[in-house]
Amino acid sequence: MKYSKLTLEEINQNYENVRTFWSLEKNKLICNSKFPDFSSAFSFLTEVAILAEKMDHHPTIINTYGNVSLEIWTHDVGGLTKLDFEFAETVIKLLDVRRNLF
Repeated sequence: MKYSKLTLEEINQNYENVRTFWSLEKNKLICNSKFPDFSSAFSFLTEVAILAEKMDHHPTIINTYGNVSLEIWTHDVGGLTKLDFEFAETVIKLLDVRRNLF
């Protein structure tokens, strides 16, 4: 499925659904999360990797001990698409599950 670059208005509408965990910076969605330790962070990233493969949409990932940073945007269009927000919403669900474990 081909996704089109969203307009600023569309970005703002979609951003309302993800703003609790994601920030919007320079046409990218960025999520910074803190975990109690490296193993917890890495376990979360394993779930993100499986999600990324299923969605065929891969974030930039930075993992420093228990701190995880994800960046997502659609390279093909040079900005944000509906797929980016779908990915962000699914990551929020993964984070909500993780919150209940700690």
